[in-house]
Amino acid sequence: MADLAFRDLIGYRILEITVVICTRNRRASLERTLASIARCHVTPGLAWEVLVVDNGSSDETSAVIRNFASQMPIRSIREEVAGLSHARNAGVRHARGDYLIWTDDDVLVDEYWLDAYWCAFNGHPGAAFFGGRVHPVLEPPTPAWLSDNLDLLENLLAARDFGDEPFEIHGDDDRLPFGASYAVRTSDQRRHSYDPELGVSPTLRRSGEETQVLRAIMDEGGVGRWVPNAKVSHIIPARRQTLAYVVEHYRAYGETAAYLAARRGATMPLAARSRWEARYGLVKSLVAIALGGVLSKQRFRLRHACFYGYHRGFLSYRSGAGGE
Repeated sequence: MADLAFRDLIGYRILEITVVICTRNRRASLERTLASIARCHVTPGLAWEVLVVDNGSSDETSAVIRNFASQMPIRSIREEVAGLSHARNAGVRHARGDYLIWTDDDVLVDEYWLDAYWCAFNGHPGAAFFGGRVHPVLEPPTPAWLSDNLDLLENLLAARDFGDEPFEIHGDDDRLPFGASYAVRTSDQRRHSYDPELGVSPTLRRSGEETQVLRAIMDEGGVGRWVPNAKVSHIIPARRQTLAYVVEHYRAYGETAAYLAARRGATMPLAARSRWEARYGLVKSLVAIALGGVLSKQRFRLRHACFYGYHRGFLSYRSGAGGE
């Protein structure tokens, strides 16, 4: 009580929810996301805030944030060290809520997104983290080879949909939420910082920083909850709907997997376990991509574009790390 009273005296109000958004030079996209949050239904009496972590923007990001001050409780902090994990860790340090709800600066949240999480927090106080539905929305024009094969690109599209029924997440369950819509009890979050060697930055394309935090929480015995009504739409712009982007995304995925295997002993997904296997996979995928183009086998071509990118990323990390 003395600690709470002291923080009240210095103007630090304890809240129930902090929504955290990390952003860097994406003014227009951020504005669209904040507008969707401003339209959310909010349970009367809920003490909440939106905390925007500006990760070194040089555009009009600060002006966008100020423009929403009359529509919802919003504030911002600035983290100059570039990188999503650095921004996430800054958000954790400055958040005032008992729960952190994470989302991205390229989503539209559902009208009842905030309510869905708040109900889950109250209904399951023993849960340490929560995950919601992520529905990818492709901005036109969308090439047919992509729209016809969305099931191959769940990782790239950050799609998450485990059905309409809530359930518990624990142990080795792979049904973990993605960064576009998840929440963590603040006391659990503060025991597990985000790895700065993961998370997108101007010089790094590795991902999965949130997955590692959630797995660490489960390793402690913590459990999660699937919250199907905590829905967001993830906007995929046309510039991310190219074969080159698919390759680049899976290159980052391969580098991430190699890093986790080398540093943490994590199991490698896909096929490669050594440089030799990755080089063989690289050549095999190149031939398959060319053959798929000649034969107009778009699904076959796309699948091997994913493998090609993955093996390039694996080799890139292994070459830099000097390991076999």
